[in-house]
Amino acid sequence: MKLKISQKLKNNSDLILTVALGVGILILVNFFSYNFWWRHDLTADQHYSISPATKNIIKNLPDVVNVKVYFSDNLPSQFMPLRQSLTDVLAEYHSYSKNFKVQYVDIKDGSEAETAGIPKLQFNDYRQDKIEVVNGYMGLVINYRGKSEIIETVQNFSNFEYELSSRVKKLTGDYSKIGLIGGGSPDQSQQMDLARREISKLYSVENVSADKIPDDIKTILIVAVSRKFSDDELKGLDKFLMKGNSIVVLVDGISIDQDLKISENKSNLIDWLDLYGLKVNRDLVADSSAGIAAFGRGSVGFNVVYPFWPKILNKNFDQNNPLVSSLDGVILPWASSLEVDQSKLSEGAQISYLAKSSSDSWKFEGSFQVDPGQSFVKPEKFDQYNLALILSGKIKSAYGEASSDQARIFLVGDSDFIYDNFWQGNPINLIFAQNLIDGATLDADLANIRSKKVDARSLEESSVVNKELVKYLNIFGLTVVVLIFGLIRYYLRKKTKTIEI
Repeated sequence: MKLKISQKLKNNSDLILTVALGVGILILVNFFSYNFWWRHDLTADQHYSISPATKNIIKNLPDVVNVKVYFSDNLPSQFMPLRQSLTDVLAEYHSYSKNFKVQYVDIKDGSEAETAGIPKLQFNDYRQDKIEVVNGYMGLVINYRGKSEIIETVQNFSNFEYELSSRVKKLTGDYSKIGLIGGGSPDQSQQMDLARREISKLYSVENVSADKIPDDIKTILIVAVSRKFSDDELKGLDKFLMKGNSIVVLVDGISIDQDLKISENKSNLIDWLDLYGLKVNRDLVADSSAGIAAFGRGSVGFNVVYPFWPKILNKNFDQNNPLVSSLDGVILPWASSLEVDQSKLSEGAQISYLAKSSSDSWKFEGSFQVDPGQSFVKPEKFDQYNLALILSGKIKSAYGEASSDQARIFLVGDSDFIYDNFWQGNPINLIFAQNLIDGATLDADLANIRSKKVDARSLEESSVVNKELVKYLNIFGLTVVVLIFGLIRYYLRKKTKTIEI
């Protein structure tokens, strides 16, 4: 009897010890998993993990970055995977630095979200065979040392990492100086006073001379240049590029004066660009997709769909470039077409065509009129033209054997779009210009971040024999597996009974 009691006590002690050991292991696993966070992304393009460039930015944050997430709970079900993806990625950001803090705000009536700059959105929600209109919020605010950046809507998750990382880098890094080389006339300077103020909210804009560019400037913005540059100035721009810096050029192939008279732009800056394989044509692109222009004759004003103001729709922006992939409706007044001379590009150079006219566009060369009162004769055959591009990768100097793998030239065949009287009527124009500047200034360390999207995987064509084999395996395979499992189990049970006897 005593033997049975002691054996029972021993068994109970072993059970308690086993349970305690299991609980202890679970506690240790939870502790280490929380403090040493890790996951593996099995997608081919690493769609659900952040890039090394982003990790480097987050690990080196000089101070606390606070991210407030405004994401409604009552959104239609199709947005729930988006919320989960957002939560996972923000958690991964936080795992690389305790200075990256995330707060999920209780939306309530939405007043706090709208005060923070997050717009109210409306969605159609299908419930019980009824369509209901649901209001909600899908944005976030990034705060750092009294400065903030807003991502108003998180809908295209393929660009989210770039959107978030570039804004964090913008807030925390020393990327505040931009060099400006303008047309030189007071009138042109005044025409972009408001645009300069908007750009100055983030960057310090400093007028510079091309032959004496300060070392602390990494981006040059050249706008509406029609004058001749000296050799020293052109060589200065080349030297600036060879240091791995960026130049944003907004230049017209054809100049339009206040009386709508045309003249070729005689600036040798256009010839200088040609040395790198970038050709600004002395023409004007007309497009069936065009903006509405307001003109006046005497005391009479009128609005007209003006083909010389191409309107760039979203589908004609480079969908693989996050600088422009979300833009829609940029109007480029009196834009010239761009071409690339592949023979002048260095091996390793890359061209990204940021914006194109629609497929229903044509161009005017030589002598022609741009008067909105005339009837524009459309050609029998339309074409599509490049209006904005980026040259990156390896760029070779036009004045020697030097080259750079970091330099970039952002080129737009129009400068008018950034003028105040144009972008105030179409604010997306200014956003386009700001995106170009941001990309030129901030994107050097984000070169490995690309628009991530899950591509459709095509099935390889299979032989007839393989198709029939797969077909009959699907029909009979599971049945055969169940029969084999049943026979094995029957054999084992029979064998056990034989041993017990």
